[in-house]
Amino acid sequence: FKFNAEGEVLISRLYRDDIKRPISDVFSIQVISSVDVRWPITTVGSTAFFHHKHENVYLVAVANLNINVSILYKFLYKVAEIRLSDFLASSTRPQ
Repeated sequence: FKFNAEGEVLISRLYRDDIKRPISDVFSIQVISSVDVRWPITTVGSTAFFHHKHENVYLVAVANLNINVSILYKFLYKVAEIRLSDFLASSTRPQ
């Protein structure tokens, strides 16, 4: 999922059937609306939210199973890097 700072879903892609789209509401309430979130991993019940805030956008991966967290965060940071480089490239193009 990709959220803006207000908790609205900007982009979502589900790769597994065990994660449903309404789980995004849980993330908005538990993480974005909360003032005291200190860790990049939030667990609600049996669901883990792995999030990275880049500028005013949250990049979020959701899992119910054991996963390789280092690969997951490498992916989230790469998405943020590509997003930034795409933005810089589009802002320097002549109009």
